[in-house]
Amino acid sequence: KIESLFVYPVKSCAGVEVDWMRIEWYGPRLDHQFMIVDHGGRPMEQKDHPKLCLIKTHLPCNSHTLMIAAGSAAAEIRLNNREGNITTAILENEPCTVIDQGDDIAEFFSDIIGASCRLVRYDPYRFPRRRWSDTVSQHIPVSFTYYPLHVITRESLDDLNGRLEEPLSADRFRPNIIVVSG
Repeated sequence: KIESLFVYPVKSCAGVEVDWMRIEWYGPRLDHQFMIVDHGGRPMEQKDHPKLCLIKTHLPCNSHTLMIAAGSAAAEIRLNNREGNITTAILENEPCTVIDQGDDIAEFFSDIIGASCRLVRYDPYRFPRRRWSDTVSQHIPVSFTYYPLHVITRESLDDLNGRLEEPLSADRFRPNIIVVSG
């Protein structure tokens, strides 16, 4: 039984719980479609930039925008916009073609995290990304994530938390789907 569904529109930022999920050939629609990168095209992650955890995302119903907020600062990104400068990012030590989202949103994120950065977008149709999977011995399609779909069970999370002094929330593992047995 499915307990919860999540998408993480911006890599390393907060996810969004959703009521339903469209699974595309590369994973859940809108999951890991955007990534904050340094000027060398490398991902900026929470371990190096902890303020990224303060950035919340929201997908308004029947809207073609992604709302982004951190404290009183807010911005939005048009989801149907595939325009922008084509550039290269380096993800998992491999180059991938991405679309830069422009100076305004780059300034928004730079101000929040206190470091100069750019926001780039994945376009699965013009610039598909694939990575080798030893599990299935072939290349698999992915967005800005390591696997197309991340699933955890409530029971495994409860078991883990039963052995820890401080429990971890499910979002720590960034699952797309949380399932429960029975």
